[in-house]
Amino acid sequence: MMALAQVVALLFLAAQTRPPRPSAAPSPVPNCFPQEAHLDDFRTQWYCAQLLASGQSRLAGGKAYRFTYLPTFHHPRVVTLSQHGEEWIVSGRVLSGQGGYQPGKVSRSTERTLSTTEVRLLEQRLENAGVWEPDSAQENRGLDGSIWLLEARNGPRYVLHEVWSPRDNTFPQYRKACAYMLELAGVLPGADEGELY
Repeated sequence: MMALAQVVALLFLAAQTRPPRPSAAPSPVPNCFPQEAHLDDFRTQWYCAQLLASGQSRLAGGKAYRFTYLPTFHHPRVVTLSQHGEEWIVSGRVLSGQGGYQPGKVSRSTERTLSTTEVRLLEQRLENAGVWEPDSAQENRGLDGSIWLLEARNGPRYVLHEVWSPRDNTFPQYRKACAYMLELAGVLPGADEGELY
């Protein structure tokens, strides 16, 4: 009869010779951006996780704009404006998570048709912000703050602008256009949610 120590030793050896169980590696998040966005893998995964949580994917269709606001410690917001014939539809999503961390789930959503005056003002503000100009790399970024992503599509033409914490003295027209998009969608941060940063 084998001693208890021998049984334990045999069980230990048997456990060591078993092949390791395959671990489930997290699957990559589907890419929400076309090649023209020129985003690295880290930023693509981060931004797409936020967009997918808001029910968004790649910006498609004829003429459309999308603004994604990712504040490090506050709720992310996504606004999409798209043209459908003569009408423009604006939709907004607020997520329950934080822009610098996990996105959470959609906590609020809005959708409505824009008036002709609103469309005209939107196009003017986007034009003033240089929405169709090529994006230039922003050299100085901080650790905490917010990412402001502005996408524009018109058929095959696509542009992405990525700005870190724009201020009135650094990117005034860009900030004004993006804030107007939040306003149109009715998802501007309230007084209890902190100002745009």
